[in-house]
Amino acid sequence: MTNYTPPTESLTKFNPAIFEDNFTTNEVDTKLKNLETNKIESAGNLYIERGQKTSSDSTGTITYTANFTSAPFVFCQVEDDSTTILKTIIVSNVIKTSFNFRCIQSDASTISTVSSPFFYTAIGEIA
Repeated sequence: MTNYTPPTESLTKFNPAIFEDNFTTNEVDTKLKNLETNKIESAGNLYIERGQKTSSDSTGTITYTANFTSAPFVFCQVEDDSTTILKTIIVSNVIKTSFNFRCIQSDASTISTVSSPFFYTAIGEIA
């Protein structure tokens, strides 16, 4: 909240007047609606799938074993012990059944597509 001014007095009871801001009701409603759309309501339907890509493909598609109700959040971690070459997994086209990946490496000023095993975690809601 850019317009928030913290209290400047020592409080012995709550005084709402010192927490005033310049947000309109519409702005507050919009911020609350944005918060609602970015949180997972029910932990009962939350599912975490993890896996490992061990093939020699530098690009491809991973298909989930779970039936997500919408596109899950996907995290990837390269399995590599190099201390001089940085490898990264680029994730794209995340949908409720799969995601695409591309493994790249950065060596000095050169960026190239390479093969590397990696772990993935998909977190989302299932039916």
